[in-house]
Amino acid sequence: MVKKLMKPKSNKTNPGLFIPADIIAEDMKKTGVSNKVSSFSRKLFHKGGKDKSEVKALSEVKSNTRTLAMVLRSERELLNQNKEYENEIGEFKFILEEKNREVEKLKDLCLKQREEIKALKSAILFPDVMNSQLQGLLQKQGSELEQAKQVIPTLQRQVTSLPGQLQCLADDLAEVQPSFPIWTCEFIIK
Repeated sequence: MVKKLMKPKSNKTNPGLFIPADIIAEDMKKTGVSNKVSSFSRKLFHKGGKDKSEVKALSEVKSNTRTLAMVLRSERELLNQNKEYENEIGEFKFILEEKNREVEKLKDLCLKQREEIKALKSAILFPDVMNSQLQGLLQKQGSELEQAKQVIPTLQRQVTSLPGQLQCLADDLAEVQPSFPIWTCEFIIK
């Protein structure tokens, strides 16, 4: 019993609408052309449908080749666009790196300006500190000036006394020179 259930049943007869063949033959004799009934029976019994399916398959192949060509064309266009976008991305990366360098330079400049501003604020807000520093510098320069004032007169006296000393030395040399022979004086002077 299980074997009977397991056997595949063949469906040789079409359980569709049964139209006797003699009615179809009469219809063909009268008109010479198939009418709705004969075309209907062909559709039911799949007669003559093979040609249409082949044409249909051929048109499907043509449409598929058109579709494939369109897909390939669009794929090429997309690849070209991708290359263009990659080039643009590369350019944008380069521009971004340049801008980052500029930003770093501006940050450094801002830090320097911030330090200068802090120094100016401290000079404005705390003038006593700056004044004390300036006063210290002023006192140091004042003491150096006092020392210079003390040294300058002594140097002036020394400079004014030098020509007199030179004159005395020249006179002494003139007195000593006749006592030595000429060749010795030349040797001593040299």
